[in-house]
Amino acid sequence: MGAINAPWYPPATAVSKATTAITVLPCHAAALRNALGDKVFLFGLFCSKRITADILKYVCHKERCHFDEISNIDFRAGSWPGSLQFETVKRTVLIGSSKTYWAAIYNSYFYVPSGCLFCNDYFCDKADISFGDPWMKSYSHGSRGDSVIIVRSKRGEELFKRAIYENILEVQDISEEDVISGHINGIYNKRAGVNIRRKIFMKSKIPVPKFSDAETLYANPAGILFEFFYVLNNYLTRKIGLFYFIPRIPRQLMFVYRFSHAMLLKYYLKIIRFEKKAL
Repeated sequence: MGAINAPWYPPATAVSKATTAITVLPCHAAALRNALGDKVFLFGLFCSKRITADILKYVCHKERCHFDEISNIDFRAGSWPGSLQFETVKRTVLIGSSKTYWAAIYNSYFYVPSGCLFCNDYFCDKADISFGDPWMKSYSHGSRGDSVIIVRSKRGEELFKRAIYENILEVQDISEEDVISGHINGIYNKRAGVNIRRKIFMKSKIPVPKFSDAETLYANPAGILFEFFYVLNNYLTRKIGLFYFIPRIPRQLMFVYRFSHAMLLKYYLKIIRFEKKAL
């Protein structure tokens, strides 16, 4: 499922004066690098998308509780990979992050900023050090799980080596193939599928970001069937405003809707041998 990324907007002037190192998403990293260059050290998170607070209103509707009564939220509660847990005045709600209606709604792009549809950075390329879940069973040990770390700058390498020397980190090598295998869907959506989504919006004469060919991967036109899933879902909520209708879709139907798409995409990526193209 990945890290849960909620809204955060750091003022660049405040960061430059008061902060030496911060943890950011790819979009934050791009903005801060453009504004401050190398004046700030960036820890970057792998990111497939960011969610809005409306997704919690959806869950509250399903769990028959009130959004305004939430007193505490933990998106990765318990053992890895964690569960959504939030507390209200009357009770505690706990929903697993794998093969549940929560995972289905989270990964369907209903409650995601439209800008995420145009982002082509999954591994936070502009960070000094980026990290995220491995999503491979062989690298997911213990209740807290492991993390994949990618060092991207000289000062990032210096800090990384120091952390190992001081026994702050316990590390082992991981192959590029394993990293790609564990994140194949995220890589496809951010580096290949994004091209199809851009074309869909461009045909509707909606302004979209420009990328160089080096920043994306070729996307087979047949992939449009999968990208319409994300575009349609996002459009229904962000543009048409069907917030009233979507929470009334039965949990079972939402689950089938999302995971049938996920399974078809999984086999599609195998057919086109996308994993080899991503290397």
